[in-house]
Amino acid sequence: MKIGNSMQLLSKIRRHRVILSAQISLTNRCNERCIHCLICKHPAQELNTVQVKDMLSQLKELNCMELTFTGGELMLRRDIFEILERARENGFSIGVFSNGTLINEKAARALKKAAVSDVQISLYGATAATHDAITRLPGSFRRTKNALRALKEQKIRFHVATIVMRRNRHEVLSLKAWAKKSGIDIVFDVIIRPRNDGNMEILKNRLHDSEIGIMDRLRPGYLMRPKSAVKYFNKSQLCIHNLGRYNIYISHDGTVFPHIDVMISLGNIKNEGLRDIWFYSKQAEYIRNLRFEDFRCSTCKEYRRCAWNPGLALQEHGSLFERPQELCRFVLKS
Repeated sequence: MKIGNSMQLLSKIRRHRVILSAQISLTNRCNERCIHCLICKHPAQELNTVQVKDMLSQLKELNCMELTFTGGELMLRRDIFEILERARENGFSIGVFSNGTLINEKAARALKKAAVSDVQISLYGATAATHDAITRLPGSFRRTKNALRALKEQKIRFHVATIVMRRNRHEVLSLKAWAKKSGIDIVFDVIIRPRNDGNMEILKNRLHDSEIGIMDRLRPGYLMRPKSAVKYFNKSQLCIHNLGRYNIYISHDGTVFPHIDVMISLGNIKNEGLRDIWFYSKQAEYIRNLRFEDFRCSTCKEYRRCAWNPGLALQEHGSLFERPQELCRFVLKS
């Protein structure tokens, strides 16, 4: 599809408020205790199987096409394959985020049967010593590597995701080389976010200014647009123009958010229908009416180059409208 036609299609989708994709957290439980994890493990009532299936039906009625299931570690749910099977029956394209430690040959076959189109596996080092020190789960490196082999044997599309931090910075280039040699797609993220209860303790794992140079050899695409694309960029492609328009995030307890980074509650599907939340929530309408000029980033000369994310500003500074200083730090020093 030509760029002009695709932009017209997205514009039409935004006007009609079609939910193209939904990211769904099925649990906040996890068997790993990663040093950089932003998820608080406070007990919360997870949606049960019936509630999750009803949510999938509501998403289908709203013409949603793509689902990404995540956690915590979603493989801890005993009903995970029942849920994935229902998603397949409803015709969704299905993605899964996992740490891989619970994906054995049997689980990989079940993922294949559920027609999962892509699996993202977290891997934080090129050695067991580094990876296991980050996850704080002995043996997790070995189990995650076994999961990759099991997925490959079932010919399930997958990729590896890595957070670059102080603890593993010395191994990320080796990890990139291993992925290339193995024919495995790998993506790097360097933004460590505050915990979702506001605790800043985990930010000590962020790279120091002197270590940012490693990005010249990794180049996560979400940080900066390629120079060749900047001249074609316009304001309608900014993240804020997508918020509350065709993406949605639903947490493990049923709370609905406009984006996984923008933790502004629009409502809870335990209390009201998803259609009512999506179309009539006052918070959703407020977010949809925001303009680029409302944000401090609108005055920055780098906005065409920077893949700006107001959700990070909300997490860092408690306000959507501030400049996300951690993103500025990488963009301005690169």
